[in-house]
Amino acid sequence: MSLDSTTEVLQAVRTRLLTFTPASGSTLATLLGTHAGAGSDGKLYLYQAPDNVTHPYGVLRVIGRDPDGDDGQFLKKPLLELHFYHRPRAQQAACEALADRAEEAWTHWLSSSDVISARGVESRATITYDDPADRELVCVRMLLKARVAPDFLTRYAET
Repeated sequence: MSLDSTTEVLQAVRTRLLTFTPASGSTLATLLGTHAGAGSDGKLYLYQAPDNVTHPYGVLRVIGRDPDGDDGQFLKKPLLELHFYHRPRAQQAACEALADRAEEAWTHWLSSSDVISARGVESRATITYDDPADRELVCVRMLLKARVAPDFLTRYAET
């Protein structure tokens, strides 16, 4: 697996979340449904969702990274933010189910390449909006901790 950029790391995590097969129930991709374009394999978007997306959907991005790295500067420790959105508020249980599936996929990730390692879920919170314009929107926010050994750091260690 080549991981030369933050986007490639996010794509690898996205693929893991969407394709994880749980012990029972549907995959996250099935629960989210599909949308033409970037969400054609599951409505989990990197950085932001398109303007015309339908609910439910998710957004994945990096919100922080330890600049000092770890292990002799050959590892990075990004903090990933994952949001699931659904509407109307009566769909909160369905939105929580999306987060449950993502948490299961993240917790049980045993990377065969050891390029990305899940380090657990730092936090999970359900956000309900009280503003009249948004009161029917429900969101679950998760912060996922990871360790990443990107190619641009490790390729020079093999000398």
